[in-house]
Amino acid sequence: MVKTAAIIHYWGSKYEALGGCAARSFKKFNPEVDLYHVDSTNTHNFECWDEEGVVKAAKRLWLARELMEKRGYEKVIILGADTITCSRLDEFLDINGVDILATFDYSYPFLGKRFMTRPGQKHLNADVICFTSVKALGKVIETAKHYTEEEYGEQ
Repeated sequence: MVKTAAIIHYWGSKYEALGGCAARSFKKFNPEVDLYHVDSTNTHNFECWDEEGVVKAAKRLWLARELMEKRGYEKVIILGADTITCSRLDEFLDINGVDILATFDYSYPFLGKRFMTRPGQKHLNADVICFTSVKALGKVIETAKHYTEEEYGEQ
């Protein structure tokens, strides 16, 4: 079995109820996954939160890398606080050998050699993404460093 973690993140009290609902729904359908529910009260538990020059929304990428490199996770799923889980995340949990799995709007996946996504749009849904490669995650992080706008900075 692949050692898997999930990150659900939010900042600010106005998202607390929504983030809690996202965490509870994820755990209900995916109890075998270690869940890191990150908000402003527990960021001190992660070394990466002290990184300078990173838009807040993209820090979850640094956290995913920390979980893989320092805590031994082989797969990390990142979900936004507004992502309510309604069933087991089969595609993320069962598909292996793909560096990055992400979602678009269609109900069928596009599977490439190193990358899986759902076709139909011009960008990935950065609020529902899974990394199985520290190397691929590092490339995404290097790209994210060039974007300083907070709104959609992680996209």
